[in-house]
Parts: sequence; C-alpha cells; structure tokens
Amino acid sequence: MEVGYKDVVLRFIEENNHVGIALTDGREIIKATSGFANILGYRKEELEHFSLDKLFFGDAFKEIVEAIRLKEGSVFDGVELSASDGSVKLVKLYIEKLDERLNGLSVLNIVDTTKEIVFNSFYRMLSGVNRAIIKSSDLESFFSTVCNNFARTKYVDLAWVLKLDGDRAEIVAYSGISKHVEYAVKAVENSLKVGRQAPIYLSLQDGKIKIIKDVKKDDKIKPFREELLKQGFRSACYIPVKEDEAYKYSVCLYSPIPYFFDDYIMPVLLEIQEDINFFISNLNELIFKNIFYTGMQSTPDWVLVTDTEGVIVYANEAVSKISGYALNEILGRKPSIFKSDKYDSEFYRSLWDTLLLGRVYKGIIVNKKKDGGYFQLYHTIVPVKHNGKITHFVAISKDLSREIYLEEQVRKFKYYDQLTGLLNAEGFIRESERILENIKVEGLNYGVMVIDIYDFNKINKIYGVYTADRVLVEIGKKLLSKSKFVGRLGDDEFAMLVMFEDRNKLENVIQDMLLLFKEPLTVDNQEIDVGVNIGVAVHKEGEKDGVRSLISNANTAVNTAKKMGRGTFRVFDESLNQLIQKDFETQRLIAESLEKEYFIFHLQPILKTSTCEVVEYESLVRISHPKRGLIFPGEFIEFLERSYYLSDFERYMVGKITDYIDTIKERKGLCVHVGVNLSMENLSSGRSLETLLSLKPEYIQCLRLEITERVFSDDIERAKERLISLKEKGFKVMVDDFGTGYSSLSYIHKLPVDAIKIDISFIRNMMVDERVREIVREIVRMSKTLDIETVAEGVETKEQFKLLRQFGCDYVQGYYFSKPKPLGDILMMKEEELYEKCKD
Repeated sequence: MEVGYKDVVLRFIEENNHVGIALTDGREIIKATSGFANILGYRKEELEHFSLDKLFFGDAFKEIVEAIRLKEGSVFDGVELSASDGSVKLVKLYIEKLDERLNGLSVLNIVDTTKEIVFNSFYRMLSGVNRAIIKSSDLESFFSTVCNNFARTKYVDLAWVLKLDGDRAEIVAYSGISKHVEYAVKAVENSLKVGRQAPIYLSLQDGKIKIIKDVKKDDKIKPFREELLKQGFRSACYIPVKEDEAYKYSVCLYSPIPYFFDDYIMPVLLEIQEDINFFISNLNELIFKNIFYTGMQSTPDWVLVTDTEGVIVYANEAVSKISGYALNEILGRKPSIFKSDKYDSEFYRSLWDTLLLGRVYKGIIVNKKKDGGYFQLYHTIVPVKHNGKITHFVAISKDLSREIYLEEQVRKFKYYDQLTGLLNAEGFIRESERILENIKVEGLNYGVMVIDIYDFNKINKIYGVYTADRVLVEIGKKLLSKSKFVGRLGDDEFAMLVMFEDRNKLENVIQDMLLLFKEPLTVDNQEIDVGVNIGVAVHKEGEKDGVRSLISNANTAVNTAKKMGRGTFRVFDESLNQLIQKDFETQRLIAESLEKEYFIFHLQPILKTSTCEVVEYESLVRISHPKRGLIFPGEFIEFLERSYYLSDFERYMVGKITDYIDTIKERKGLCVHVGVNLSMENLSSGRSLETLLSLKPEYIQCLRLEITERVFSDDIERAKERLISLKEKGFKVMVDDFGTGYSSLSYIHKLPVDAIKIDISFIRNMMVDERVREIVREIVRMSKTLDIETVAEGVETKEQFKLLRQFGCDYVQGYYFSKPKPLGDILMMKEEELYEKCKD
C-alpha cells in the first residue's frame, strides 16, 4: 500500500533535525518533535509537560507568553533557549495560533541560528580590529578602540586588556558597564594572588587562546567562579598577544551567555589574535603610514577605503565635499550610498568580481550626491592584500564633473536634435547600442519603432513653418512621456527603442502609440489633428542586426503602413505581424461587442448530487455577432482577460446576469442562483468590487461569484480582505478551477469561501488514474472538514457521477446533464429529464 503524501510530510517534519516544532498551551510544552528535542539536547519524552519558564534563558519569556495570549502569529529573532547541557541556543522563533476549537493551543517553531549569530558577532569584532588598525597611531588608543568595539557587541558585557610585565600587572584599556569595570580591577588583583594557574596567565605562558565555555562547569575558573557569576558572566575568553616576541598582553572578554565562546569560533579568534599581533609588531611602520594618512586627508582627490564586505572604513574630506555627505554619514555604510540610477546590477557585480580577483579597476562612474545631483569620478580602485589575502579596497579617484560637463556640451551639439532636444539619428543609434550592451535581462526582447507623421507637408502648408516646428516639439514631448529612448530621425520621422517581454507587451506599446495621437494636439492655442503611421522591427534571437539595421527594417515597415492609410501599423516580421494584427482584430471585436451589446450568456445547470435538483446555473459568455454568428470564448476570452476591457466587460456581465435573474424569477417565481466568473485582479484593485457592492440585496442573494483558484497565491492577504468585504455584503463565493493553483491546500482554509469547484482535469482522469481518484476523494473529504461545499465540473458520464456521489461531492455539472444553453432554452427545460440521469 502506498504511503499517503500527508504521512510523508508528517514524517519529514517529525524527523527533521534542523527545524523544531512544539505544541504549547502557554504554560508548558504539550508535545515536541524530534527536531525540537535535538536542537536543545533533550529526549522528546523529557519535553512533555516541560515548563516554558525553564525553556527560555533570557528575558523573552514574558513577551513570548504575551504573544501566545494575544492569539497572534509572531516572529522573534535571537531568542535564548536553555539547552540540556547548560548551553544557550539562539533561535529564530515562530509562534502560530491554532484554531480556537483546539482549546487555544499554539505552535512554537524554532530554527537554530546560534552559530550564525555568534559568527556574525565575532566577524563584527574582527572588523572592529581592522578599523582600529587603520585609525590608531599608538598602542593605548588602539586597545581602547578594540575594547569599545568588542563591548558594543550584543553578547559581550565586558572587554579589557591586561599587560603583564614580570610580576607587575596592569589594565591597559577596558570597556563595558561600570560595575563590570570594577570587577576587571579586582580580577587583576586576584590573578596575581592566585598565580600562574589563572587562565589569563596560562594563555600568556603558551600563547594559546583560552576559552571558558561555561563558568558554572569549568574548573579552571573555580577561584573566580563566584565573582563571575555575581557579575552575570557565564562564558569567557582570553586572547594572548605579543610585544617584542613575548606574550605580554591578554585581551579578556566576558559574555552572559554560556557557550558563547566555544571551539567552533576559534578560527575567528585566531584571526583577531593575528591582526592585533600584526598591529603591535608593525606599530612603527603604522606611525610612518600615518604621515601618508595626513596627506590623504588633505588631498583634493577622493580617497575611500572599504573592507572586503564593501563597508567603508575610511573616507577623506574630499569624499564629503564632493558627495555632500558628512563623514559620519559615510563611515560604516557601503559605497552604494553614492549609487546612481545610471547602471544595472550587472555593472556593479562585474566591478566587484574584478576587485575580488585581485585586479585593479579603472574607469569613470557616475554617482549621486546627497541632494540628488550627479558627480563623475575617474576611479582607480586597488585591492590591498595581507599574507596573500585581500583585506581592503582603496579607491583614489579624480572628480571629472567639470571636464565631463564640457564634453557633454560638445556631445549635445553633435548627437542631439536642436529643435526638439531629442537624440538625432546618429545619437539615437549610438545611445541605443550603448543601452543594449549594458542591459542584458533574461527574457527581455527589443526592437525599434519608427513613428512617421502622416501627411506632415499638409500641416506645414496650413499652419506655417513656425507652428509646424512647434508641432514637432510637442510630438517629441508626447513620445518622451512613453519612453526615455526616443530620437528624431528626419523632418517628420521619430524612432523609439522598445523593450518588451512578449508579444502581448509589444501589442500594448503599439496600441499606446496609436492612442497617443487619437486626440488633437494643442499648439499656440490651436487644435491640430496629427495622424501617424508606425513601423516596427524586432531583433531576432541569434541574429546580429544592429540598431541601424533595425531602423532600416522599421522604415520599410512604416512605408508599407503608409500605403494602408492613416493610423495604421506594420511589423517587419510577417508572421509576427499577422499574430499582432489578429490580436488587434480580437480587440476590435471585443470593443464592438461591448458597444453594441453582442455579448450574451449561456447557462449550464448545477445539480445537487443527492437529489438531482437544479440549484444553480453557471453563466458562460458567448458573442452573438450579426455577421459571424455565435462566437465561442476560445476565440476571445484569453485576450479579454489580459486587456483593459475586462473591467467594462465585468460591469456589463453583472448587469446582464441581473436581467437574467429578473426574467427567471418572473417566469418561475423564485430566485435562481447564477454564478459569474470574476477577475481577482479587478476585485483587488476595487474596480469590480464597487459594482458588486452597489447591487440591490435581491441580486446579491441570487449571484454566485466564481474566482479562479490560481490567482490567490499572488496576494493571499489582499484576496482575503476583498472576499471578506463581499461576504459581509451577503455574496456567496466559490473558488473555480480548484487544484490547478500553486498551493491550494496551504491557503484555502484561510479564505472566507463557501464552495470550491474541482477542476475538470481531475474529473476527466479520475476513472483511469487511481491517484487522481484519491486526490478528488481527499479534496471532498478536506472540504467537508472545513465546512466548504464541493462542485465537480465537467461531469460527462454516469460512472463519473456515481463515483462523485459515492465520495460525497455536494454538486455536479457537465454535459452528462446539460450543455450550456441560451436563457430561452433554460426556461423551457424540464427538470424531470435530469432526474432520469440520476437513477442507478
């Protein structure tokens, strides 16, 4: 027998050692998974009825309990949990409130982030050491800066440095809470009394880092244990460092978290030790470098230093002067603070790849000032290595803004049209090729659109040259409102670089251009009618046609369009042209059908499975065209659903269906429910929602709203909000095509729906595929558990109907009972014929 998918999921959750789940009533743990127990080092049985106040190490307990009490889902980072061995685990905690019917129980979901948090803390300390090396000019200020940086780390309460000179010990630097500093002074005195067995001395004797994982358990700290615990210290670390080839200093760190200092962070501690040793051994050299530091501060050139993570650790005054940022706004940030909108992410990724390979980068980059203005730098960025490893990047850059400005004036004269301010032909080609070279996005297509002013000579003759020139200027402004990449190729011809994801997007661009010139232009208080023809050439994958070639092809296409009359377009690629022309014909069909009310709706009965009583009809759209006859949705529905006509259509549909409801009520004397399919996008934006909420109560009672299931996963919370508005008004809501979406089972219980329609693909295959049959059975069973009704669509055989009735499916519809019919045929239908189909 196959294992059910739910069993597999449950087994995975139970056996997963990286994620822990526990059930709690807010006071104690009721049940926990193996992962929960393993993270904390317990056996599962030990955690049953385990008190929550014993589970939490820090002060988060009250806040957690409050979150459980408020019955809200919550997320907490860095929560401190007590492990069975006395260590503390730093976890990410998710709290989810279960259904009220489960007596207020909550689920605690934990992910062990201890190592991630601890490593981040120590790498910040390491970064602080590196910054101190760059800034410090003497040993005292260096150790003071190091201690301050260490003490700012969340889990380090005290940092101090001991210097040992023979039998004389003194504190060189310290940082932390005042009471802890007092402890440091006592610790020095006690260390001298205890002698050479103290961990500080042991670290200095052999030059090895000493770690006290847990003050309560480590005997090496026994003479100091009581005082350490009194201070709240549970873990300690001693890092010995050299001066003149002898270990004379010990950097002492104390944490309130047991096992905060552990063996796995030893590589980072060793790197900290190495960097401090480096500073001390190279102090004279560093003093000499300080001379250069003073020089860098005074130079008018831009000097900026970052670490390998891109964090700025040094910037001279010129950086502040050029960028407009104060130095305290720059340090600790990343160079992206100066990032302009001139480059895509690929440009910056390439720059960093060059530097990380150890290569010098040279080039001009446009940056943005604090006030939004631009400045341009010629950068020389040098990777700096230590012991063969890159540690920093130094940028020494020259401000080119003035030189670039002068070049820009020359460029404008050479590459820009003096009348409109647009790029001229050469400028358009040059700029477009530059853009296409720098912008490489997966799935993005491009082409050139040529817009020719229809019979422009006529405008010249009627209005004169001056006004005709003003017309060209206004046309340029209109085109720039649609795209940044516009040029003027000739007297009455413009070009636009178009980028699009698919044919539909290209159609939208063409449509926008045609609509742009639908209304007359107002020039010098005169309304001037301007028509256009459009030619488009699209780059084909694999071909090396440049922008100049695309312009030539687009010109060929526009010349063909001009022969077809004003307001026409042509695409150079004939197969693509035919597809786009067909879509435009479909658009005209939809517009005409809305205007002249050619849209009609056929109704298909929905029957109650147990009684075969007709309880509802689904409305299905058709076009009744005076010339083409009855047109089925396969020819227009896909285009309609993605067009801007959808809102108008849905308003029309709701009006028509309410008319149908009135007719049925008049003939049969009762309210018959009719289902309508609606766009969740229009509901979410409020366009269709307003129409529905304005309906009279008698129509709300009879309408059933069907919303396609696949759209819910896009924005579940927005969908829920809109559906609640509809439910509160009295509408019944049904999920259509259930089972075809991304994660039906995971979100359907969150939505306020009355019924779901099992997708036709499941009904068709359930008689031949046992797995599909079990899915249908499970959907019905699950729906009953959630108090949601089920409708099976596409029932075509008696065998399908009998199996669905056996499963307990509430309602059925399909060709076995009746195909969709016009309203008149529905009114004439005899329901006795349907009863016969239900007999065994």
